[in-house]
Amino acid sequence: MIGRAHHSFATSQRFGIRLIRFVFVGAATGLLFAGLVALMVDGLGLRESHAAGLAYIALLPPNFLAHKHSVFRSRQPAWPEVLRYLGMHAVALLSSMGVMAALTGPLGLSHWLGSVAVICVVPLINLALMELWVFPGKTRHMG
Repeated sequence: MIGRAHHSFATSQRFGIRLIRFVFVGAATGLLFAGLVALMVDGLGLRESHAAGLAYIALLPPNFLAHKHSVFRSRQPAWPEVLRYLGMHAVALLSSMGVMAALTGPLGLSHWLGSVAVICVVPLINLALMELWVFPGKTRHMG
């Protein structure tokens, strides 16, 4: 009984540490995104939508590496994880579009509320997908 309780506590403690790292990586990526967009719009004269797309794509590799090595500490070969990571981003894109469409279409709510919902929902979906599929627990270094 004590062994199970200790394992459960240790598992939840490791998840808590991963969650803190996940939030940190997300915040850092958000700041880099904003900086890149500003640089491309203000410095290079790109359209906002083009700058956002380029910044998003440019940040995929460092974001993947930060999650692989810092958050989930995976020791598995990168290519299968890269493919699952890109699949996760496809799910995130469809989820953000679906949440926005559901709230602004049939419910007639503001796009601002839709944006808040997307900002709240999509990271949770991403965390779950990374935890269970992109970087599954059996592939992690637990130290």
